Amino acid sequence: MVKPTNAAKFVMTDYTLAQDETISEDLYVTNTNTEINGFVQGDLFVGASSVKVTGTVTGDVLLFGADVTFTGNTFGNVYAFGNEISIQGVVKGSVFTSGTVVNINGDIEKDLYLLAMNAALDGTVSDDARIAIAEGEVKSVIQGDLLISGNRYTLQEENVTGNIYTDSVIKNIAKEQGVDLDAKAE
Repeated sequence: MVKPTNAAKFVMTDYTLAQDETISEDLYVTNTNTEINGFVQGDLFVGASSVKVTGTVTGDVLLFGADVTFTGNTFGNVYAFGNEISIQGVVKGSVFTSGTVVNINGDIEKDLYLLAMNAALDGTVSDDARIAIAEGEVKSVIQGDLLISGNRYTLQEENVTGNIYTDSVIKNIAKEQGVDLDAKAE
């Protein structure tokens, strides 16, 4: 009789994957505190109050929590949502993140999608970045286009290789097409 192979591991208690440990399947964790210091061969999904990832993940990384820290490596995408988010690792895919406070000082090899009240960006984005923030600082090297919308932010334009689309640039593009974005809806 052939025994079925587990395709996923589920953990419902506080969990730490030690640096010398490997999980050879998708890992789903929901609890209060999670630390992933080892190697996950598959996707990682964590919903916890405190999430720390310092290890390596071969698939996508989905993180939900009040305090989310990613200083590891992934060959997939990172999806991080929470109150305070810090991404300082290496992401071979894209990063999708939303939080109250977001700090990014890592290397993103594809696109960045960011929605935050306050953000500080000082890493590298190898393609496009789409950013909506209330306030923040963008010092990242962005090797593609940047679309940025926000109330108060500083931007080091010399770090952006592609086009920069701010709120005023988008309004001018719309105006050239006969659309007034400032007009009140009737």
